[in-house]
Amino acid sequence: MRSVALCSARGAPGVTTTALLVASHLDSVMVEADLSGGVVAVRYGLGREPGLVTLAAANPHEPGGWLDHAQNAGGIPVLVGPDAAETAESLWRTAGERIVGVLGRSDGTVVVDVGRMWRRPRVLDVAEVVLVLARPNAEELVAASHAVATLKATNLGHRGVRVGVVLVGDGTYRPTEIGDSLGAPVLAHLPDDPTTAAHLRDGGTTSRSLARSRLSRAVAGLADIIDQPAAQVPDVVTV
Repeated sequence: MRSVALCSARGAPGVTTTALLVASHLDSVMVEADLSGGVVAVRYGLGREPGLVTLAAANPHEPGGWLDHAQNAGGIPVLVGPDAAETAESLWRTAGERIVGVLGRSDGTVVVDVGRMWRRPRVLDVAEVVLVLARPNAEELVAASHAVATLKATNLGHRGVRVGVVLVGDGTYRPTEIGDSLGAPVLAHLPDDPTTAAHLRDGGTTSRSLARSRLSRAVAGLADIIDQPAAQVPDVVTV
């Protein structure tokens, strides 16, 4: 299995929206692993089950068994997480190792929505790429710098995990300056696209009708970068 994790350190730069679009472009499954509680079930009118709770209970050993616990969220298969922070924390505390084990022996690609990373989640144990989303303002960039440092201080670096930064919207600082300051490459600079973001927040589909939107095109470029070896990462993708 290949795992790409998206997170933020402060603010609301659109981690869930971006994760849905990345999953769409990679033809993959999204895993909702936000310890603050998930939002996908509410957005798309889905049930709390099946999802991560039933996956943990079933503990499937077949490589494709995890897909039985995904629901359709606007055209994307999603393993929904609990919507309450207390329940989400309890699930990962008691069954996190089991969930990570299932994902680790599964086939295909997963995009993990970590949400705001106020604590390093166990699901990062199987990540190959970790993307820290931030708006290019001082407040969010300072928080992002701490998140990058924390990620690099763990065993992620020893496993060869790629840690990158994704900027969202306009700001004072240039991507090259930010990458040097944070010690991680800026892999993409996504535009503010309130129409597309609102469409996905309101439970809209990730269909081809969004393909021409600025946000979708920029995320498509990001997905291409994720698929490339680290040595072949191009300059920042903007649209």
